[in-house]
Amino acid sequence: MNSTFLFDKEKSIMNEELKKKVIDLLEYAKTNEPDKIIEYIDRNFINNPHDIYCALYSTDFYETNRSIYNFSDNNPTVLIVSYDEGDRIGSKFSNPDIDIYFDLQRESEFNQNHDFFILKKGIFNHDNNILEYLDLITNDYKLTKEDVIEELTTTKYETYIPYHYFKQIPVQILADEDVEDAVMDKIWNVVKTNKKLYVNQYECGRYGGEDVPKWKTSELEWFMRLKEEVPTNIRLKYRIRFANEINDYLNSQKKLEDEKEMAL
Repeated sequence: MNSTFLFDKEKSIMNEELKKKVIDLLEYAKTNEPDKIIEYIDRNFINNPHDIYCALYSTDFYETNRSIYNFSDNNPTVLIVSYDEGDRIGSKFSNPDIDIYFDLQRESEFNQNHDFFILKKGIFNHDNNILEYLDLITNDYKLTKEDVIEELTTTKYETYIPYHYFKQIPVQILADEDVEDAVMDKIWNVVKTNKKLYVNQYECGRYGGEDVPKWKTSELEWFMRLKEEVPTNIRLKYRIRFANEINDYLNSQKKLEDEKEMAL
């Protein structure tokens, strides 16, 4: 039997299994509380450690607190459980309660104009369009250049690197200069956001800065660490660009120091 046929058959079976999981999840979510729904997701959508990524960044003023469930290396869609997060004042957050939703992570009119929320503010969302667009959510999809640039230039992932998404960018698209720039810009945006959050925590936090390691207030240290967090396909493809980015940053910092000395 042809190996391609067997592969396609196996992929079709996996897609059908995922569709059933999504349908069953929707039914379960109609009659259960958020904590039970999350337990259900953990039981049914995690087969190995790489199926989930927990993004948790917390300061006295801002918090990212979400679990991201990946379906496969051939499907950019993710299931997101978002806990209390956002801007923070004491124990209150700008985005309170639990949201559970699918994110297509691609250039698509459906992502903007249709509702893929299972829970909104902890309540089941009867107006969702998930079953109507089940194939779109569960089928394999190969990212395009337009998808990648659109996704990476949004304001998502403010505090973390989208590892699973980076991993799925086809090698021929990674070779595109615009995509390379978008990847680097995304990493630097995450760098600058985290540095700003932890500088604020260091200067104004309740512990007087003692809870903030020094490296977290350095853009270069953040970049060096995030560079190691990207998947292998990105790290190898852009190894020269990474080196150039570091060199350019150091040169720009030296130039700033020289200008300060001249001004004095």
